Amino acid sequence: MDIELLPSEEIQAGFLSAAIADEETDLLPHLSANRSQAETILWSIKEAALKLTGEVMTDPRHLAVTRLRDKDFLLDASMTASAPVRRAFVQLVDVSPLYVVALATLEPINRTSVTVRQDGEALSCKLSSAELTGFSGSFRGRRASSGDEIKVK
Repeated sequence: MDIELLPSEEIQAGFLSAAIADEETDLLPHLSANRSQAETILWSIKEAALKLTGEVMTDPRHLAVTRLRDKDFLLDASMTASAPVRRAFVQLVDVSPLYVVALATLEPINRTSVTVRQDGEALSCKLSSAELTGFSGSFRGRRASSGDEIKVK
Protein backbone atom coordinates (compact mmCIF):
# COMPACT_ATOMS: atom_id res chain seq x y z
CA MET A 1 0.00 0.00 0.00
CA ASP A 2 1.13 3.52 -0.69
CA ILE A 3 -0.35 6.81 0.45
CA GLU A 4 0.75 10.09 -1.10
CA LEU A 5 -0.29 13.64 -0.41
CA LEU A 6 -1.59 15.09 -3.67
CA PRO A 7 0.02 18.36 -4.76
CA SER A 8 -2.20 21.43 -4.79
CA GLU A 9 -3.83 22.46 -8.05
CA GLU A 10 -1.34 25.33 -8.45
CA ILE A 11 1.74 23.12 -8.49
CA GLN A 12 2.97 22.38 -11.99
CA ALA A 13 4.24 19.01 -13.19
CA GLY A 14 7.69 18.40 -11.85
CA PHE A 15 10.34 15.77 -11.29
CA LEU A 16 7.83 12.91 -11.51
CA SER A 17 7.60 13.49 -15.28
CA ALA A 18 10.86 11.55 -15.51
CA ALA A 19 9.11 8.51 -13.98
CA ILE A 20 6.59 8.06 -16.80
CA ALA A 21 7.04 5.21 -19.26
CA ASP A 22 6.23 6.06 -22.88
CA GLU A 23 3.15 3.86 -22.86
CA GLU A 24 1.74 5.66 -19.78
CA THR A 25 1.38 9.12 -21.34
CA ASP A 26 -2.21 8.47 -22.48
CA LEU A 27 -3.11 7.20 -19.00
CA LEU A 28 -2.39 10.49 -17.18
CA PRO A 29 -5.60 12.36 -18.14
CA HIS A 30 -7.63 9.40 -16.79
CA LEU A 31 -5.92 9.73 -13.41
CA SER A 32 -6.49 13.47 -12.95
CA ALA A 33 -7.09 16.59 -15.01
CA ASN A 34 -4.18 18.15 -13.11
CA ARG A 35 -0.92 16.84 -14.60
CA SER A 36 1.02 17.09 -11.34
CA GLN A 37 -1.66 15.16 -9.46
CA ALA A 38 -1.83 12.56 -12.24
CA GLU A 39 1.94 12.04 -11.98
CA THR A 40 1.67 11.64 -8.19
CA ILE A 41 -1.12 9.06 -8.58
CA LEU A 42 0.96 7.14 -11.13
CA TRP A 43 3.95 7.26 -8.78
CA SER A 44 1.78 5.93 -5.94
CA ILE A 45 0.59 3.01 -8.09
CA LYS A 46 4.21 2.08 -8.84
CA GLU A 47 5.30 2.49 -5.20
CA ALA A 48 2.46 0.29 -3.90
CA ALA A 49 3.38 -2.49 -6.34
CA LEU A 50 7.07 -2.34 -5.46
CA LYS A 51 6.33 -2.40 -1.73
CA LEU A 52 4.28 -5.55 -2.33
CA THR A 53 6.88 -7.37 -4.40
CA GLY A 54 9.92 -6.09 -2.51
CA GLU A 55 11.61 -5.09 -5.74
CA VAL A 56 13.85 -2.04 -6.00
CA MET A 57 12.99 0.71 -8.46
CA THR A 58 16.09 1.28 -10.57
CA ASP A 59 14.29 3.23 -13.28
CA PRO A 60 10.58 4.02 -12.87
CA ARG A 61 10.20 4.08 -16.66
CA HIS A 62 10.86 0.34 -16.65
CA LEU A 63 7.49 -0.10 -14.92
CA ALA A 64 4.33 0.34 -16.97
CA VAL A 65 0.87 0.88 -15.55
CA THR A 66 -2.16 -0.21 -17.59
CA ARG A 67 -5.72 0.71 -16.66
CA LEU A 68 -7.96 -2.35 -16.37
CA ARG A 69 -11.13 -0.63 -15.13
CA ASP A 70 -11.98 2.70 -13.57
CA LYS A 71 -9.70 2.43 -10.50
CA ASP A 72 -8.03 -0.90 -11.14
CA PHE A 73 -4.59 -1.11 -12.73
CA LEU A 74 -1.96 -3.64 -13.73
CA LEU A 75 1.73 -2.96 -13.24
CA ASP A 76 4.12 -4.88 -15.48
CA ALA A 77 7.43 -4.35 -17.27
CA SER A 78 7.46 -1.47 -19.75
CA MET A 79 8.60 -1.82 -23.36
CA THR A 80 12.01 -0.38 -22.37
CA ALA A 81 12.53 -2.58 -19.30
CA SER A 82 15.87 -4.33 -19.19
CA ALA A 83 14.71 -7.01 -16.74
CA PRO A 84 11.46 -8.77 -15.88
CA VAL A 85 9.16 -7.19 -13.32
CA ARG A 86 6.76 -9.08 -11.10
CA ARG A 87 3.20 -8.20 -12.11
CA ALA A 88 0.94 -6.58 -9.54
CA PHE A 89 -2.66 -5.47 -9.50
CA VAL A 90 -3.25 -2.04 -7.98
CA GLN A 91 -6.50 -0.54 -6.81
CA LEU A 92 -6.92 3.19 -6.16
CA VAL A 93 -9.02 3.85 -3.10
CA ASP A 94 -10.84 7.16 -2.62
CA VAL A 95 -9.90 8.58 0.76
CA SER A 96 -10.03 12.34 0.42
CA PRO A 97 -9.23 14.97 -2.17
CA LEU A 98 -5.92 15.49 -0.37
CA TYR A 99 -4.50 11.95 -0.63
CA VAL A 100 -4.16 9.07 -3.04
CA VAL A 101 -4.19 5.54 -1.62
CA ALA A 102 -2.94 2.70 -3.83
CA LEU A 103 -3.40 -0.90 -2.70
CA ALA A 104 -1.36 -3.56 -4.53
CA THR A 105 -2.08 -7.29 -4.60
CA LEU A 106 -0.65 -10.22 -6.56
CA GLU A 107 -4.13 -11.19 -7.77
CA PRO A 108 -7.09 -8.96 -8.60
CA ILE A 109 -9.46 -8.45 -5.67
CA ASN A 110 -12.98 -7.14 -5.25
CA ARG A 111 -13.54 -3.59 -4.11
CA THR A 112 -11.91 -2.85 -0.78
CA SER A 113 -13.29 -0.95 2.18
CA VAL A 114 -10.67 1.33 3.72
CA THR A 115 -10.79 3.32 6.93
CA VAL A 116 -8.12 5.98 7.34
CA ARG A 117 -7.64 7.57 10.74
CA GLN A 118 -5.36 10.47 11.61
CA ASP A 119 -3.59 10.83 14.92
CA GLY A 120 -1.48 13.97 14.78
CA GLU A 121 0.81 13.59 11.79
CA ALA A 122 0.35 9.81 11.46
CA LEU A 123 -2.17 8.12 9.20
CA SER A 124 -3.30 4.59 9.92
CA CYS A 125 -5.27 2.46 7.47
CA LYS A 126 -7.42 -0.59 7.95
CA LEU A 127 -8.51 -2.58 4.92
CA SER A 128 -11.20 -5.17 4.47
CA SER A 129 -12.49 -7.15 1.53
CA ALA A 130 -13.48 -10.75 0.91
CA GLU A 131 -9.85 -11.54 0.10
CA LEU A 132 -8.13 -9.32 2.69
CA THR A 133 -8.79 -9.47 6.40
CA GLY A 134 -6.94 -7.92 9.27
CA PHE A 135 -4.42 -5.95 7.22
CA SER A 136 -3.42 -2.59 8.63
CA GLY A 137 -0.59 -0.17 8.14
CA SER A 138 0.63 3.15 9.46
CA PHE A 139 1.86 6.03 7.39
CA ARG A 140 3.30 9.46 8.12
CA GLY A 141 1.89 12.43 6.33
CA ARG A 142 0.44 15.88 6.72
CA ARG A 143 -2.79 16.31 8.60
CA ALA A 144 -5.91 16.37 6.45
CA SER A 145 -8.12 19.39 6.90
CA SER A 146 -11.31 17.48 6.13
CA GLY A 147 -11.60 15.64 9.45
CA ASP A 148 -10.08 13.05 11.71
CA GLU A 149 -11.53 9.92 10.18
CA ILE A 150 -12.44 9.17 6.59
CA LYS A 151 -14.32 6.01 5.56
CA VAL A 152 -14.27 4.70 2.03
CA LYS A 153 -16.48 2.05 0.47
